Amino acid sequence: MRQAIEWFQGWSIATKQFVFLFLVTAVLFFSLATLNLREAEGLYRDQVIHDSEVLLTRTADLIESYLDNVNNVLLMLSSNQELFAEGSEAQSVQTLRNYAKSNSSLIGALYLIRSDGKVYSNQQAFYDIMGHPHLQQLTELARANTSLISVSGLYNSPLAGPTVAYTKAIVNERNEYLGAAVLEINLNLLYTRIAPLLINSHQTFVMLTKTGQPVYLPGTQDDMLLFQRAVYPPQLTAEFMTRVSDLPFGVSHIQGAKDQLVTLKSAYNRLGWSVVLFIEESYFYQAAQKLHKNFSSAGVIWLLALLFCTYMMSRYFTSPIRTLVQKMDHLRDFSTTFALSTARKDEIGRLYSSYKALINRIHFLIKEVKEIEERKKETELKMLQSQIAPHFIYNTLACVSSLAKLNKQQEVVQTIKSLVGLLSFSFDRISSVVRLKDELEMLRMYVQIQNVRSGDKIGYIEQCDPEIMSSPILKLTLQPIVENAIFHGLARRKSAGVVTLRAFMRGDRVNIYIHDNGMGMSPETVRRLLQETPSQRVASRFTSIGLKNVNERIQLHYGERYGLKIRSTPEIGTTVRISIPQRAEIS
Repeated sequence: MRQAIEWFQGWSIATKQFVFLFLVTAVLFFSLATLNLREAEGLYRDQVIHDSEVLLTRTADLIESYLDNVNNVLLMLSSNQELFAEGSEAQSVQTLRNYAKSNSSLIGALYLIRSDGKVYSNQQAFYDIMGHPHLQQLTELARANTSLISVSGLYNSPLAGPTVAYTKAIVNERNEYLGAAVLEINLNLLYTRIAPLLINSHQTFVMLTKTGQPVYLPGTQDDMLLFQRAVYPPQLTAEFMTRVSDLPFGVSHIQGAKDQLVTLKSAYNRLGWSVVLFIEESYFYQAAQKLHKNFSSAGVIWLLALLFCTYMMSRYFTSPIRTLVQKMDHLRDFSTTFALSTARKDEIGRLYSSYKALINRIHFLIKEVKEIEERKKETELKMLQSQIAPHFIYNTLACVSSLAKLNKQQEVVQTIKSLVGLLSFSFDRISSVVRLKDELEMLRMYVQIQNVRSGDKIGYIEQCDPEIMSSPILKLTLQPIVENAIFHGLARRKSAGVVTLRAFMRGDRVNIYIHDNGMGMSPETVRRLLQETPSQRVASRFTSIGLKNVNERIQLHYGERYGLKIRSTPEIGTTVRISIPQRAEIS
């Protein structure tokens, strides 16, 4: 808790002000928005369910009206006893056709079954071919109650497909049985009239009997319900049908194929059928999502306005202090300067003036110290360049003496010429920058002297791009590296070794690679060479300039991006890369 308090106390005034205004107003706004949104969702849900209940009631009324019409047609048909007379076959068939044609929205098929078993139908030709296995049962159903219209259960008719039959016994004045009239309902057409009312993208329905037998099922393209896809025709799963049958009348819920469903179950009609309407629960939230989007848009606009107002208020009160803090943060980089001024005359103005005086004094001292360090480094490097190791000169002259005694006049002349050129190049203080070809010429003289001393055991190969031969390079950059290759690499070899120098331009850089096939060095030795001081140098070397000095000179002159990179493998050799920028050529 204490850490949280300390963290809060560390906030700026502007931050505290912004957080307080933002949080309080945002919490209030979103609380009201959430309450209104939930209330709107509830109202919309209740309205949709109410509309669906009204629609379901109208659908039930439509079915009842449909069945009343079926009842009337059957009563009219059964009142014409002449149709059962002997020899009236043509009249009977034509009458049935007329009734079926004028009531095609109701009738799937019509039959007159005489007492002698003779059957007439509005589709006489089809009946004669296909027959009807259920007519006997329908006749018995009619004779069981001659005074009333009887209704069969659901079955498949050869002529009408899935249907329910209305049947009535026909008797004369003496109550003698003449036959039975059977009307098969056109259920497919009934479904076609009901489906547009109850089926859309977010809802569907099924029609069930009291025993849970499906009277109507939607197509399998309706993916809201759980179908058995492996059977034909597709059926709802037994478990799902059981749950649907057990649903109470009115509104309830059931899990569908993909989503929770809201169900509305109607009461049973005169056929013992019930309509169950399924509505995707996610549908209730679609309108709420639009409302949520409007609330979100208003909230974003309001938050942006709040953010802007808070920012302007904080900026007005705290801008001078924040500006001063930003300037003070630049103290970590003493190489930059900046203007600091204010027109204020209060405490903040005096604080600005004091801080400005402090910064100016610090920059002056930093600049003075930096100039002293640079002069000191330049003096040290010039001193190292001019220090020619006496043992190197002594050993070289001793080799010249030995060559003279052996009458090797040409080698004597060449060695003395190389030594003079080497000393002249080193003592020249006119410029610390030379052409690359002059540096390479001095390097050849040095290698020639070392070959005289070692007995031609050092091979030297140059591969240089002619375009960069006039490029500037710091004097005595390459010689210390070749000297290091000889002393640390080739000197320990029993056989002759080779130093290879390659120089080329890559982009805006000149890269020079010096490779020897000597004994190589361990990482520790490489690290020691880059840290070696002049007092640790071998006395018999040409100068006291080490790899550390070379690297520091390059970086001091060109920047931290340039310098030396050493890669060495024991028993294989060492490669040193010298990277310098490409500058204007020296004539």
